[in-house]
Amino acid sequence: MSLAAREKANFLQYTDIQMNKRKMENFSEKTYFQRRDIYSMIWKEKKNDPVILKKAKALVEFLEKKEIILKENDLLAGYQQPYNFSELYEKFSKNPLLISFNSNLTYDLSRIDKKSRILLEEFKKAVKVGVFVSWIGGHVIPDYEGMLGKGFVGIRRKAENNLANVKYIDKDFLSSVVIICEGVENYIKRYAKKASLLAGKVKSKRYEYNLKRIAEACEWVSINPPRTFFEALQLFWFIHEILTAEQESGSLSLGRFDQYIYPYYIYDLRDGRTTREEAGRLIEEIWVKFNGLSRGFQNITLGGQKINGSDATNDISYICLEVTRKLQMPQPAVSVRYHSKTPEKFFNLACETIKMGFGLPALFNDGAIIPAKERMGIIREDATNYGIVGCVEPAIPGKEFSQAEALRINWAKVLELILNDGKCAITGEKIKMKNEKLCGFNSFDDFYKVYKDELKYFVNLGIKALNILDKNFSRFFPYPYLSAIMSGCIKNNRDVTGGGTVYNLTSINGCGIANTADSLASIKKLVYEEKRITLRELKDNLRNNFYKNERLRQMLINRSPKYGNDDDYVDIFLKDLVKLFCNKINRYYNPRDGNYQCGLYTVDSHATLGKLTGALPDGRFSGMALANGLSPSQGMDRLGPTAVINSILKFNHKLLGNGMVLDLKFLPQILADKNGFEKFKILIKTYFELGGMELQFNVINKETLIKAQKSPNDYQNLIVRVSGFSNYFTSLDKVLQDEIINRTEIGTEQYLK
Repeated sequence: MSLAAREKANFLQYTDIQMNKRKMENFSEKTYFQRRDIYSMIWKEKKNDPVILKKAKALVEFLEKKEIILKENDLLAGYQQPYNFSELYEKFSKNPLLISFNSNLTYDLSRIDKKSRILLEEFKKAVKVGVFVSWIGGHVIPDYEGMLGKGFVGIRRKAENNLANVKYIDKDFLSSVVIICEGVENYIKRYAKKASLLAGKVKSKRYEYNLKRIAEACEWVSINPPRTFFEALQLFWFIHEILTAEQESGSLSLGRFDQYIYPYYIYDLRDGRTTREEAGRLIEEIWVKFNGLSRGFQNITLGGQKINGSDATNDISYICLEVTRKLQMPQPAVSVRYHSKTPEKFFNLACETIKMGFGLPALFNDGAIIPAKERMGIIREDATNYGIVGCVEPAIPGKEFSQAEALRINWAKVLELILNDGKCAITGEKIKMKNEKLCGFNSFDDFYKVYKDELKYFVNLGIKALNILDKNFSRFFPYPYLSAIMSGCIKNNRDVTGGGTVYNLTSINGCGIANTADSLASIKKLVYEEKRITLRELKDNLRNNFYKNERLRQMLINRSPKYGNDDDYVDIFLKDLVKLFCNKINRYYNPRDGNYQCGLYTVDSHATLGKLTGALPDGRFSGMALANGLSPSQGMDRLGPTAVINSILKFNHKLLGNGMVLDLKFLPQILADKNGFEKFKILIKTYFELGGMELQFNVINKETLIKAQKSPNDYQNLIVRVSGFSNYFTSLDKVLQDEIINRTEIGTEQYLK
């Protein structure tokens, strides 16, 4: 099946199977490739223009030719669709000496010095074997609130005024903003015209009314800020839809939707222009639209506190959760902020939604996240206004561009390389390490010191490579539209990828964390303390993937402490390494005059990097998924959720400015019981009161997942929490499915301990 056909099948799955509320227009394969073809055409026609102007002109050309789909029963205009991005940027670069890692971005490194090229080749090799995964770009919350207040006309006028200022020598960025704003205005007016024409043809008075309202709203918001709740939602959708058309990255998130939409809602409610029921229907329409883009990682944040510390929960917060419960779709990913003044009614509704078993919402603790963002130099006022990007990454709406997925380092792969004399156990390739001697360790302390040295070495290599790429990113891949809706970019006359906004961070995340802690505990206990096996024997068995030695594997699993059971013997490694990892990373700065921050979550990299990671001393087979985020290794937490929480709270969560994941899997019958559900809520509150940052849940039994894996056609509607996002179980890679199946189920006996 072609890539286009697969995307179309995904789209039809959402519209026909999952929604089944009303049909959406099917996109054509011509439309699927249209964006790529238009961009390539503009690159040829405008070959002498600066890249940022070509990007602006290409986006506008696409918006002028993009198919306008509007159906008679639509409540709001606009729709998302998958776009083909393959080979898009490769065609733009004249001398592609190096293809960027795990994406479609190609860098022209003809002006890079020889030393930097050698370093990047070393980095690329480490990516290939699974030490790193890198996705530069995207992962941001634009300034939706500011855009609703100003409209595109306000942005355009600001850019035009600055263009008239003679102090700007380089006016390409500001010119690109003006071009885009004019193109967006025309695009929205196309919808106004389409809605007006369709309104004259429909027979239903209700449809006629809806279409006329869409036409009037589109005509108005194309050049003005919204006046009503309906107009605010319509403009909001266009802002977001166009954002997903500009770039290849996902995780373009919505921020605190309930905060910036609420004023429009409450004024219209007061003046009789809307009702709570109608508001719910319109938000439902928005939610349906989000699911036109598969795996978009579009996150919305609800609740939390205001700048003065008072609770920010409002009626829109409740409506959003109610719509999420009703539709039970994977997008938008809903994140609920918790603090000491969160209303019990809202907290209870969030927990009742979790109990439904489709992985939403995830819960976030203001008490940990606000200080974590302040630690990264973000002022208290802005830190208090954080939203969640993509999966679990806290970011400041409209003010933070932190390259949240810039780099992920596989801690477990570093350990594998040490145990395999610097060779990848999967490919056999030799990887450059800091230490030439990777054998003959006289004590565990010697071994552990080498591991920490190598982890720091790969942190250093990754950051050096990122800084080289970051310097070039804005030259090749600017985001003029995103920049237009981020604070500071127009004022600074600088694209967001070049440091134009307020907070310009870079993020490095960890993977294989529990596997590493468990493996180090096994080596310490079974090799050096109890001397049940020599290090050489362990290495040989790992290289052979425990072939004909299941006894050894079971000993590694069962005779050594495992993270997640409140055992200091193993938990100390996690505490020590998290502190080392974060402190090392925080010392660096990027080319955009920003800090580096840490995250410990994995999206789905615990599966993809797991495929590239050989057998480990924790008893894990080669190629299996690694542990999910900061969660214990699958099935290794055996003493219930309180033990897991005690383990994870042994390090300071405020070190993690880019977020973390802790996933717990409950059997449905536990939360169906009134007493069990009350204990569930107490567990969450206690975890947050003790400093925990994030918590998410799967509420499902193993048998259901196994049946879904064997008979996927019978379980098309089954949604699970993966790692920071929810998705249809049957659409996941088998390694990822197996990882979710093997997570510890919290049953009655464990839960009551």
